[in-house]
Amino acid sequence: MPKKIRELKGMLRKAGFVQRAGKGSHTVWSHSDLPMNHHYSMCIEWSAEDDAYVVSFPEFPGAHTHGATQVEAVKNGQEVVALLIESYAQEGRPLPQPAQYRYAMA
Repeated sequence: MPKKIRELKGMLRKAGFVQRAGKGSHTVWSHSDLPMNHHYSMCIEWSAEDDAYVVSFPEFPGAHTHGATQVEAVKNGQEVVALLIESYAQEGRPLPQPAQYRYAMA
């Protein structure tokens, strides 16, 4: 494993994230400090056009954020999820159900 990936995993663990099994090369990380322990998905992808890691949220279409590093993108993603949950509560809207990860055998 490249040194940078090990360092990233160490930083995520230090920040309180827990690694779970993912599909193929994907890794799923969760953090217990998300508001009300909701486990919403964050998709993090590199964007050469933006020169940043772009984060999208499948349960909240249209919501995006970004970060210069993967760690910054995750941190910004957590903040966006917290703000979305707060906004939905203030507006009296029901929260979407967190997506359930389904592993499909090819």
